[in-house]
Formats: sequence, structure tokens, C-alpha cells
Amino acid sequence: MRVLLALLLGGLWALSACAAPPASSTPSAEASSASPSPSPVEQSPRPSAAESAEGNQGDEESRPAQKLKVEILQTFPHDRGAYTQGLLWHQGKLFESTGLYGASSVRRVDLQSGRVEQRRDLDQAFFGEGLERIGDRLVQLTWLSGLALYWDVETFEPIEFVGYRGEGWGLCFDGQRLIRSDGTATLYFHDPESFELLGSVEVREDGRAVHFLNELECIDDGIWANVYKTRDFVRIDGATGGVTHRAGAAVVFDAARAENIDLSGADYMNGIAYRPAEKGDDVGTFLITGKLWPRLYEVAFVDDDGQRVK
Repeated sequence: MRVLLALLLGGLWALSACAAPPASSTPSAEASSASPSPSPVEQSPRPSAAESAEGNQGDEESRPAQKLKVEILQTFPHDRGAYTQGLLWHQGKLFESTGLYGASSVRRVDLQSGRVEQRRDLDQAFFGEGLERIGDRLVQLTWLSGLALYWDVETFEPIEFVGYRGEGWGLCFDGQRLIRSDGTATLYFHDPESFELLGSVEVREDGRAVHFLNELECIDDGIWANVYKTRDFVRIDGATGGVTHRAGAAVVFDAARAENIDLSGADYMNGIAYRPAEKGDDVGTFLITGKLWPRLYEVAFVDDDGQRVK
């Protein structure tokens, strides 16, 4: 399978170019691809009507999710030209996958300034999606191409293409399996080396399927997910698929309005990365943003007792 894909698509690697933007204290749309792209609204992945239908009551025990508050800790600049599809934190740097045909890329970003330090553009045939790191490799999904792109984490040089069936949305690694979302209520488990499908689980909350699962972040035995077209994040039990916590991030939109930032012209909230605490026993924070957003927020998810949840 990998050999066939390499023969058919190997020429596309030569067409994807590395670009290191000039040093700057603030991000700009120039850091994204100069190629024109269609409207983000037209290109946003949409589930089918069948996928959007409410799930039926399951036989398993129904447990309501614990509601969490979102507290904003810091605000950082973010490239408004970045159609964010995946975020991860590694060795003090932010790694980001961006989407849209003709503007998709994988990037390393300085958090404080928002400056894109290193970047590799994808071929125009690819729409970049979720991003995760496994050792010295980055794994980037594509929306409709059915390909996982493996990159060297230091150089962004391509390593291989690996095929899979279905759409690619979010991606995270729980230490044993890569976990993929496709905009439905199902999460798929893949072998991190071969990307072979190992199984799946349906995500349910209070007996109902939770659709529109998008960007993912694995922490311990839990999986955090953006819920597409909403302001919510949900924490999912990786073993059962049950939603254990739900955090509504309306406060982020309030903060944007306080800065006179209009997010109505941007696309939806997307992107979540866990930033571990300096002390190993402490609960860390989350970095969140949206598609074409000019800000990235460091937040904590907090319960009614004021305790942080990860």
C-alpha cells in the first residue's frame, strides 16, 4: 500500500516547498500561503445530514457530563491567515496544521510573538487537518485525500504517505494509539506506525451521540475534543467513549469583544493543545484558538471547587 502510494504521489513531495518567513514581532497574513484560496465557508468540512442526526438512547448507563468553567490566563497573537486545524505543544514551541486548498501547511510557531519560525506548505491537492507528534515525527491528516502525512519534527522533511479510509479531522496520540475524528460521533483508533485501523468507539453524553467531533488532544486516559460549530470542548473517556466533562468557552468571545476584535468574519473555534505544568504533579493549561483567529488563548478548565481539570 505504501509503495503504491509513493509511486502515484511521490512527485507531489517535490512540489511542496519549505518556506521560512522573515523575522517579525507580530504575525501577519503574509505568513500563510500566497496562493489564492476559495472562501473558508465554502471549504469547511460538513457532516452529512445522517451524521448530524441525534443518536438514539444507548443501553449503557447514562451519566451527565460535569460542567466546567473556562478561565483565560493569557492572550497571545496568532496569524489571522492561519485556518487552524491542529495544534500541539512540544519543547516550548507550538506546532500547527492549517487547512484550505492552496494554503495548507505545517508550522512551528513562537507562542509569545505568534511568529512562524518554520513552515512547510502542502501541495495544492491537499487540505491539511489534525496534527500529532510521535517521537521524532509529526503526523498530519488530510481532509478528503485519505492520506496521513509523516514529517520529520525537526526539519519538516517528508518521510512517507500512509493511506486510510474516510475523512480526516482531528488527531491525537494516547501513548499507544493514534485517535482520529471525522466530524461524526465516532473516534477511530490507528496503529501509530502503519496507521492500520485497530477499532473505534462512539462518543455519547447522557445517552446521546455527540456529533461534530473535530480537533483532538489526548491527556492520560482522556481525549479532549472541539465540538464543531459550537463554543464547547468535551472530555471523553478513551475506553468507553463516554463524555465526562464539558467546558463552554463563551468567555473567549467576550474577551475578543472587549478588545474590539470581531470574530464574526472568522470561521469556527478549532485547535486545542495541552501545555504541561512546570511541576510534574500540577495540572497544566490549554492553548486554544480558531480558524482565521487573530488571537490564541491560554486557558484553564476549572470545576465548581476551583480545581483545574485536564
